[in-house]
Amino acid sequence: MNPLSETLPGRIAYADLQNATGSDFSPFREGEGVIHKGRKYIKYADVNYGVTEDNPIRVKGSSGTKVTQIADSRRQGIDPFAELPCVSLSNEPSKLYDGENGMTRFKSDRYNGWNEGAWMDIVEFVATEGRTKEYNRIVYLHRRNDDLPQDSNSVADIVKTATDLIASGDLKLDLDSVEHFVYDAAPNMLTQDKNKAVKQIVKDKDVPTSTINWTYAECQDWLQNKCLSDYNPDYCFPYRYFAERVYATMKLYHEQKRVIKVTQWFDNKGDSDEIVLAGRINQAQKWEEFRKICKSLALYMIANDWQLPFEVETAFPQIKDGDNKEQQDILVQLNVNE
Repeated sequence: MNPLSETLPGRIAYADLQNATGSDFSPFREGEGVIHKGRKYIKYADVNYGVTEDNPIRVKGSSGTKVTQIADSRRQGIDPFAELPCVSLSNEPSKLYDGENGMTRFKSDRYNGWNEGAWMDIVEFVATEGRTKEYNRIVYLHRRNDDLPQDSNSVADIVKTATDLIASGDLKLDLDSVEHFVYDAAPNMLTQDKNKAVKQIVKDKDVPTSTINWTYAECQDWLQNKCLSDYNPDYCFPYRYFAERVYATMKLYHEQKRVIKVTQWFDNKGDSDEIVLAGRINQAQKWEEFRKICKSLALYMIANDWQLPFEVETAFPQIKDGDNKEQQDILVQLNVNE
């Protein structure tokens, strides 16, 4: 690849990097427990990227697709508004610095045939109140990878580093600490992915929580062997199965002709007290809404000879061949009395 492709306006060509100044680039991003020691043009030969190659915040390292994507961008010039990669002073006698991040950009430059160097921020990580040096380092590196053009954080990356921090004692084994780490390390990650990461960490490391994650078998065992209540539910199901389980509950009433007692639970380990309490209120509101629906339904059926207010007379054609072949351009007529 030719690193000297046409440079886009506002960008800095590879050949002009050594003539640039630190003020030409995006300001340094501050972080808790991070001391900025300065920025300078550093030769790649002086950087130990072996540390980054075994990066504790990456599960799969730098993907080949991402390397080529970033290489295509950097071949048209270095974007001065993108954060610079950062390094720290190295203990390796043959190198001056350890690469803390920027491995994907380093590989991209090599892909482009540029092996000289780049502008980098020099940092030092220290412990702060309630946070170890390694915790501050990991959170900061994740936050640096949370924006383009870097190879951004994945759920697996966050889960891996949290698991490693728990194992090393740098992250407390409790739900609040895990949630704080995930939201602190990946602020721009989709909320659903952050929540997915939290729940995966809770599951993998058996993080103590203030809520119980019931299974159906556990509920049945508890009701039969441990429950002291006089109330004995006939049917149990998780809140998230409300729609399909309500039908089963109504069918149970139809079969037994008596009031059916129902008890529910949340089946997501890692949900907070607030989520559980709010969810119970939400379910109560759903049952009230369902009561109103049933009332409306009953009024219609009473006035219409107990017919349902639904027309379920057709189905989509699905049988293409054989004795039961259906015409593929019309809806199939149903006869529920057959």
